[in-house]
Amino acid sequence: EELERSGVLAGIEAVAGSSAGAMTAALIATGISSEDFKKLSGETNFENLLGEGFIVNKDGKPLYQLMHNTISSNVTKYLKDKDIMEVCNLRMESIAVEITKLQNDSSPSALEELNILKEKQAKLQSIIDTDGVQFAELNKRAQETGTIYFKDLDLLHLIDPIKFKDLVVTATNRETGDLTIFDARK
Repeated sequence: EELERSGVLAGIEAVAGSSAGAMTAALIATGISSEDFKKLSGETNFENLLGEGFIVNKDGKPLYQLMHNTISSNVTKYLKDKDIMEVCNLRMESIAVEITKLQNDSSPSALEELNILKEKQAKLQSIIDTDGVQFAELNKRAQETGTIYFKDLDLLHLIDPIKFKDLVVTATNRETGDLTIFDARK
């Protein structure tokens, strides 16, 4: 709530977490408001989230369903409420302003940021050129199955980085004990 109120959340590019932190990160990455997060937390029976089974071997189905429903609801509500092409065009304008500010700066960090912005601009232009077909497909899948992929969050973050964040989830491979990272690139 404080990150949202202070404006800090708007500037955060990515969220990451493991275990319960991954669940919180996923909700934040999919644009949940602090108000909706509080409501979800207040209405959730945490004792029943682990599902059926014996002590440590619970099936986790209620938890999975809660996350699945909340994430798909966050995304479908946004897609329903927004004119995606307008959002894309506004984002293109803001990137153009950022590019203009950086064009006279020849520092390595400015050149790197300029390249990143030009890449985003090209991706946005592709979306605009196809009349947002990616979002129509995302919306259809989200409404039919509720399935949201990391790549979907990457796409949403591209057009609205204030609302949607890149998501990184870390886990441990049970068999090897190695760190495993899940994100839009992997």
